[in-house]
Amino acid sequence: MKQIGFILLLVLLCVVFVAAEAPPSVESQQFSGTVTWDKSLPVPKQVVVKGTTKVYSSVIKAMPCVDVKCTGKYGEDAENILRVQAGTGEKLGFYVDTTKILEKEYTTDAVTVVDLELKVEAAPVVEPKVEEKAPEPVAGPSSGGSSSSSKKSSSSTNSGSSKLQSCTKSWVCGQWSSCVASSRTRSCIDEKDCDELYASKNVSSVISGVKPKEVESCVMPLVTQPIKEDVVLPSVTEEPEVEEEEVPVVQKPKKTTSCSDGLKNQNEEDVDCGGVCKACENGFGGLADNLVYYIIGIVVLIGLGVGVYFFMKSREGGSSGDDVELELTQVYNSGEAKGLSDSDITSRLVAKGWDEAVLDKFLRGR
Repeated sequence: MKQIGFILLLVLLCVVFVAAEAPPSVESQQFSGTVTWDKSLPVPKQVVVKGTTKVYSSVIKAMPCVDVKCTGKYGEDAENILRVQAGTGEKLGFYVDTTKILEKEYTTDAVTVVDLELKVEAAPVVEPKVEEKAPEPVAGPSSGGSSSSSKKSSSSTNSGSSKLQSCTKSWVCGQWSSCVASSRTRSCIDEKDCDELYASKNVSSVISGVKPKEVESCVMPLVTQPIKEDVVLPSVTEEPEVEEEEVPVVQKPKKTTSCSDGLKNQNEEDVDCGGVCKACENGFGGLADNLVYYIIGIVVLIGLGVGVYFFMKSREGGSSGDDVELELTQVYNSGEAKGLSDSDITSRLVAKGWDEAVLDKFLRGR
């Protein structure tokens, strides 16, 4: 018995292991598309797909409005995929927030684009129903037949009243908020909860009607500071015109140049002397004051000239020094190697501009 129980336990564990390892169903249908709504409506938040037992949703990513129409995308991003699992042929209801737009049949392993449009529908005019009254029965032998016909009409009326009716949304709005940034808002809800009634299949259809505006523009009030009572504003009175008096213009006397104004002007060589004035006392017109500077300048020029002379002489002396001797040694050695005599080499160097006295001096010292 213990062996049989142990075997049954192993079988049970194998069944549980296989069931745990069985992968879940990956059959699904993926939906995506565009949602369009009127600019006067509030911005929708999500697309909801309702099946028989499960509900799926995808966030609407709104884009800038163009004219009076606004658009948004759903089910396109990787983190916002709308993937639905249902039975083949099952009806799927597509909702924008709580408003049902359309129905689609479920198709396994398919990618479907479904564009939704949220319309502003006007509330339909419901005409009052006129009940037809059955004619009153006429007394006589046929009264029994008329009674039976009236019973049939009443039964048909009762059967018609048992059918599901439509639900018209009744909008109730709260108070407007204060005006901020030139706009104010409020919230409007359906006090009948028609969408919930439709979802629970208590009504046959939902009539949205015209939803009141939840956002509107406004004019911000001007903030003015109250005027204190004890502050008396001065009255504005016209000031009398004051005739402008002519101010006499006083001309300053012009300064006349002279030889006693303490200034060096005109063509004076010094202050009030020389030129058109009397000769200066030193006879040089201020030249004695600058004589030292003239002498210093002349000495500097002479020193520069002597320096330049000795510099040029050193350049000339250097040209006949060791560098010249080395260069001539190389030239003469090269010419002798080619079989030329000293006179031939000398004549060629003279032809090139060399000083013959320098060449003779070099040959004598060689």
